[in-house]
Amino acid sequence: MKDVAPLQRGFDLPKSEISEGPYPVLFSNGIGGWHSEYKAKAPGVITGRSGSIGNVVFIEQNYWPHNTSLWVTNFFDNCPRYVYYLYHHVDLSKFGTGSGVPTLNRNDVHDYSVIIPKPEEQSRIATFFKKLDDTIALHQRKLTLLKQLKQTYLKQIFPQNKENMPALRFAGFSEPWKQSKFDEVFSHVQNNSLSRADLNYKSGYAMNIHYGDILIRFGEYLDVSKYQLPMIANKQLVEKYKSSILKDGDIVIADAAENETVGKCSELGGIEDANILAGLHTIPSRPNWTFASGYLGYYMNSSAFHDQLLPLIQGTKISSISKSALKKTDIKYPHGKDEQTKIGNLFKQLDDSIALHQSKLEKLMDLKQVLLAKMFV
Repeated sequence: MKDVAPLQRGFDLPKSEISEGPYPVLFSNGIGGWHSEYKAKAPGVITGRSGSIGNVVFIEQNYWPHNTSLWVTNFFDNCPRYVYYLYHHVDLSKFGTGSGVPTLNRNDVHDYSVIIPKPEEQSRIATFFKKLDDTIALHQRKLTLLKQLKQTYLKQIFPQNKENMPALRFAGFSEPWKQSKFDEVFSHVQNNSLSRADLNYKSGYAMNIHYGDILIRFGEYLDVSKYQLPMIANKQLVEKYKSSILKDGDIVIADAAENETVGKCSELGGIEDANILAGLHTIPSRPNWTFASGYLGYYMNSSAFHDQLLPLIQGTKISSISKSALKKTDIKYPHGKDEQTKIGNLFKQLDDSIALHQSKLEKLMDLKQVLLAKMFV
């Protein structure tokens, strides 16, 4: 690599000496500020030297490479953007050393051997990957906008604080919303205390919902037919909890977390004939009357409900919420199921669009990695 695009340590520039200007300062993890002076002319290829190892940046304006970065000092008539993708292919993270703060030794990278085509072919390869990156960026922007739109709706379509009507409403609805205490709306369903070690993904007599999956994997509405859930192989234990088999519309709340996400919940759907139980650190709750599908799941994960939990959370290292604390909260809901249905369907459609763009984005990123492996030697 030293004969293709050698790297050099960046220049010292304490943050206190950065003077606001038009030139980006490239730190180990990308642009970290803007300065009135530059040290290197565009185009540039920069990667992390200390701290963040493996991230490669292509810059199209004059810049200041910080001392926490390494920058290409000479392209030797090679296509700069091709060099950028070449360094991506090389995977600089594998050259990192040190346990505390990883460091990239440029000499190790310089000794790495590569085979490169002539500049004309380099340019064509670089143009191809640039178009692919632009497509990836487009899907990323769409995904970000959809997620932002969902968060906006979650704040506006449910009544906040002491309000009895939301800021944003579907046409044709004007009645004030109802408000009931948590224990008026829900009845408690018994959970079990099985840990991950007691579950498997091969076979069993019932599926089990673990609080960790609620916090990380599952959304506000969980169509269980679309997920692989861990199984309980102990037949006697399943029989013991036979009266606690969950139903469509049940809400399963995570009662423990490492932060304020405690209280995150999932509304269940798509159960059909499946046997499903609620596991460790969950509070399964069954509505005492029928709500429109999806309504409670999205409402109870919105700030309109979750903010009520914040002063009720206990614990320091591990945050928790109790069944008795939940009884102090209020549930707000439209009088008629028609409005509930529209709200549930709106958020389900948004989640479907988010999942679609997420899938497309992941496929494009996987395609890029495959092509990088095939088009670089």
